[in-house]
Amino acid sequence: MSEFAYFTDPWNGECPAGYYCMEETDSPSACPEGTISPNLRLQSVDECLNCTAGYYCNETALTEVAGPCYASFYCPEGSTRPNQIVCPEGYYCPEATADPFSCPNGTFSNGTALEDVNDCFLCTPGYYCDGLALTEPTADCEPGYYCPLGSSHGKAVICPVGRYCPTGSDSPQECPAGTYMDHEGEAECEVCPEGYYCIPENAVVGVAFTTYDPCPMDSSVLMVRAMTGSPVRLAPMVQPGANSCRGVYPM
Repeated sequence: MSEFAYFTDPWNGECPAGYYCMEETDSPSACPEGTISPNLRLQSVDECLNCTAGYYCNETALTEVAGPCYASFYCPEGSTRPNQIVCPEGYYCPEATADPFSCPNGTFSNGTALEDVNDCFLCTPGYYCDGLALTEPTADCEPGYYCPLGSSHGKAVICPVGRYCPTGSDSPQECPAGTYMDHEGEAECEVCPEGYYCIPENAVVGVAFTTYDPCPMDSSVLMVRAMTGSPVRLAPMVQPGANSCRGVYPM
């Protein structure tokens, strides 16, 4: 007699899909949760296949997966639930995820259960995020550079002529009155040179010769307007660090 002859309909003498039939058994045994079996004639539970990664198998005797893993979760091989493991910090998990996806360079994530790459946070301005699956920014932006939103390295953008960028800058800063910067990539401004005056509103970003202005030869009668619009008189100034030629004197 065939080893499967004792089976009656509906098995037709064969161990059905979704089951296994050990030797001398009188009825098929269901493949357990977390497995599937699309094949006939299995003889051992070890022949049941682990549920496909990214999917779940929540019943016994399945011949195919029950469905995809939910977004915000991931399902390794052999999962029994659609929300098997919550997506961890630094990663995102769309539907049917087998292994979490790393948040990319220039981003970080300090929260769980992200569904999409766009849920990863762009790196905080003034900081940079260099690496995958970060849970916080890597470090402050380096001196002489600035790091806008989403920067992936500490020298994201070099500080331009006419501006300065201390550590942790998210944008270039104007030089204070009485100082200037006529080249790029600096963290501090320099004292205005002797015989010149330096005011930030005169400096054009990227144009070196606008960062300081010479005091006129005869400035005792020269009239200019201060930021308030009031006329002022400029007198010759020979000491460094000037924001005018011997200061600003209202008329």
